[in-house]
Amino acid sequence: MTLVIAIVWGSGVLVSADSRASSGYIFHEERKIYPVYFILNDREYDLAVLAGAGDVAIVKQGFQIISDVFKEWFNSVGSKEGRNPTDDELKEIVAEAEYKLMNRYRDLRSLGIEPKSSLLLATVTQEGEPRLYVFDNRGIAEPKHDNPGYVLLGSGVITGGLLLLRLLDYRPCEDWDMGALSAIYNRYGLRSGSNSIAIPR
Repeated sequence: MTLVIAIVWGSGVLVSADSRASSGYIFHEERKIYPVYFILNDREYDLAVLAGAGDVAIVKQGFQIISDVFKEWFNSVGSKEGRNPTDDELKEIVAEAEYKLMNRYRDLRSLGIEPKSSLLLATVTQEGEPRLYVFDNRGIAEPKHDNPGYVLLGSGVITGGLLLLRLLDYRPCEDWDMGALSAIYNRYGLRSGSNSIAIPR
C-alpha cells in the first residue's frame, strides 16, 4: 500500500510518504520522496520535492525527468542569480516536464507498456508561494495548491489518507495542530516506515 500526502502548510509545503513497496507477495523498503536541490558555493538551494505512486521503475524515471528539467533551469538561470524559480519560471518548468513525460509515456505505450504512475511536484516559488502539481499517467500536470490545497496519492488514499486529513481538520490557509499529526504518526507506527520533507519559506 502506498500513501503519499502533500499539503500546503502556511507559506511552505509538507510532503510525507510511507516507504513500503510491494510486488505480488514480496514487500521491500522503497524511497518514494525525492528532493531536488543544488549546492552552489557551499549554499544549498532546495528547489522542489518529488514524490510518486505506482510502478516503481516508471516513478523513478519520472523523478529523473523532472529533476533534469530543474537542473537545466538552475544551470542557465538559478546558479547565476542564486535563487529559486519565480512563479512564471515554474510554469515553464512544469510545461517542459509535461512535454518530456508525455513523450516518454508515448514511447512506453508504443512498446505495449502502460505507465501506471502518479507524480507529485511540491515547491515554493521565489515569491514565497507554495505550489503543488500532480502529473497523471499521461504526463499532464494539474495544479492542486489552490484547490484543494493538498494531494493524496496511492492506494492508501482510500484506507487512510482522507481520514487523516479529516482528523487533522486540515485547511491550507489556517494554522493547525501538528501535535495531532505527530500523535497519529506515533500511534500507527508511520514514523518508522515513512519519510517526510518540508520546504518552508
